[in-house]
Amino acid sequence: MFDDLAHQIVHQTTLSIQQAGTEISSKKSKPDGLLFLIRHLLVLKQQIVAFDIEFVSPDVSFDFSGVTSTFWELQERGGLFNTRTWIQLVGGGLLPQVVENMLDAKVELDGTLRTVINDFTNTFATKMASSLPPVSGKTITPTLSQQIQKGALNMRRSIEEEVPILRRLLDDYIDDKRTKETLVSAVQDTVTQLYEDYLEAYAAAEAGKDKPGRKTSRKPVATGELWDIERFGDWTDSIFRPKIEVYESDNDESQNDDPDENGEYGIDSDEEDKSS
Repeated sequence: MFDDLAHQIVHQTTLSIQQAGTEISSKKSKPDGLLFLIRHLLVLKQQIVAFDIEFVSPDVSFDFSGVTSTFWELQERGGLFNTRTWIQLVGGGLLPQVVENMLDAKVELDGTLRTVINDFTNTFATKMASSLPPVSGKTITPTLSQQIQKGALNMRRSIEEEVPILRRLLDDYIDDKRTKETLVSAVQDTVTQLYEDYLEAYAAAEAGKDKPGRKTSRKPVATGELWDIERFGDWTDSIFRPKIEVYESDNDESQNDDPDENGEYGIDSDEEDKSS
């Protein structure tokens, strides 16, 4: 009974937090709403760590879709007020179906938190890289080449402008230093991946221009303001982590700030216990 009630409480609280985050996004900004979600979902996760909720609650609901469809069919056929028709339908299974879904509130919470974290990192990274003109499937003309050079320069300027904004927002919503650095690192990794993908698309466009109809290498080529990935990576290290600190009390081998096999970030409960 306790496990069933706990699942329902966590589920409803998660929904409530999501609704509040949506309202904040509409009234302030999307990053504000996402950070509100991250903060409070982490707090909720910390609170349920102490409870060993293993029982998965069945979520029972009624499916009225068949009844609704039958109602409109009867109306169209003109049999809506035919008593014999209704008796036949009830005998043939007109009543709504009972649908049972298994509800695991902890899995739901973890999934929601992971989605929100990735939405947050993608929002910042996409904005930082928005000045890069599309090159996939295009011919690199002199005009487009100039736009690429300008776009690469503007991207670095955008990163320099957005990183302080990112850190200020994190300071407003997140108290734990490690969590903040993990989120900063996630944005850096995402924007670096976007830039690397762009270099590969640019290399493919250049190869297609030089040797049409032939299979060519897609090795990224750096030119002018379009830096190679190594140089870009070193530069982002200096921008995203200008005053990186080592927190000796938190620095252990169990910490993992890297994305999982799907390129997604999450916060494991061991880290949350230390920050609480």
